[in-house]
Amino acid sequence: MEKRQRTDDGAEPRCRYLRVHNLPGAAGGAPELRALLEPHGKVEDVTAGIGGAFLVDMSCTREATAVKRALDGTDVGGAAISVTFDLQRGGAGDEAGDAASSSAAAAPPPTVPP
Repeated sequence: MEKRQRTDDGAEPRCRYLRVHNLPGAAGGAPELRALLEPHGKVEDVTAGIGGAFLVDMSCTREATAVKRALDGTDVGGAAISVTFDLQRGGAGDEAGDAASSSAAAAPPPTVPP
């Protein structure tokens, strides 16, 4: 079976980590945000970040992209929320979003002296 080549328009980086800004206090906190995100994919974690932003970990890059496309600019509680990729946490190219993307996992195995 031949592997399909992924087509990427290059317009958006691949990252499973998101930041959600401008969520009004009346909209609630992490549980309410999770309920807003879950129809678009599996939410691994939602935490409050610096400056009122929420940090969101999605299960994969495809779902993070779906959330961004669906909810960025959406009116929630009278304010348009902003959904952006959190490249400081995930970096571009965080395709799998698993331990393989960490520098420790990318290190070569230790050598055993003879």
